[in-house]
Amino acid sequence: MNTDRHDLPLSTDVDHAAEHYRDGMGLTFAAWPGAGEMFDAAIEADPGFALPYAARARHFAMAGDPGRAREFMEKAVGLVAQRGDERERSHVDTLALIMAGRTKDGLAKALAHANQWP
Repeated sequence: MNTDRHDLPLSTDVDHAAEHYRDGMGLTFAAWPGAGEMFDAAIEADPGFALPYAARARHFAMAGDPGRAREFMEKAVGLVAQRGDERERSHVDTLALIMAGRTKDGLAKALAHANQWP
């Protein structure tokens, strides 16, 4: 089973997809360049893995590309409903709320998410 940076399970059986996702998150947290490319590589390795789509959506939003951000977030929402576990669904739902401009709801969801999965 593949895990994230906190040893929580990921909904991909593709080792390279998990590795690229973890690397992309590491780059994101460090504010280093290259995270988008890592998420693209994770998507290429496992097109059914929702989390890199959500992470890529966030990068597009931060780069001022709301169209691509919506496209990737919609894909993440659809995929996580099919294959994600409860934690991954909560993660994607939280980002979707925030990116849709529902900041108050998104913050409440983020706090609940962090309480359940510290």
